Amino acid sequence: MTQNTTAPEQTTNQQLAPKKEKTVADLVLARISDFRAAGEISIPPNYSPENAIRPAMLILAETKDRNNKPALEVCTRESIANAFLKMVVSGLSPVKRQCSFVVYGNQLQFQREYAGSIALAKRYGMKSIVANAVFMSDEFEYQVDPETGRKKVTKHIQSLDAMGELSLKGAYAIVEMEDGTKYTEIMSMKQI
Repeated sequence: MTQNTTAPEQTTNQQLAPKKEKTVADLVLARISDFRAAGEISIPPNYSPENAIRPAMLILAETKDRNNKPALEVCTRESIANAFLKMVVSGLSPVKRQCSFVVYGNQLQFQREYAGSIALAKRYGMKSIVANAVFMSDEFEYQVDPETGRKKVTKHIQSLDAMGELSLKGAYAIVEMEDGTKYTEIMSMKQI
């Protein structure tokens, strides 16, 4: 006859111990792990979902809605999880100011920031980007190549006084790709 070697008190204590509730971060990381195992998600190289989600939870703890209520109290767990998933799929981090989270009613929305757009562009072959404002007193000229339709800035002279002006004429950006190809985008204030 064998005896039960587990003391009844120990079994009872284990059964009564409260289970730690999983946080939204834990749930999202588990879902990402499942997606990865099934080959349903692609994470950018050198990106750690854990290193993005854990700090995002800390940032979210300080995020408030327009009525100054904490986002974690106002937003649904599902909307928080979806915002975090969008962040991970994009390969962005709120710590690097590449994205942020905005409360709309009871929904948390993921929002890509300027630095995030640059990070994505570089990830997909952009070597550099330079953007400039064109003020009313600037001398600015550009040409359009009739064969390719590509624009090229041929002259931009700006003074320090012009940079303090509130009236902008427009702006332009020059993007250089890894292969050396350059693209120029010019926009008037109406277009912007």
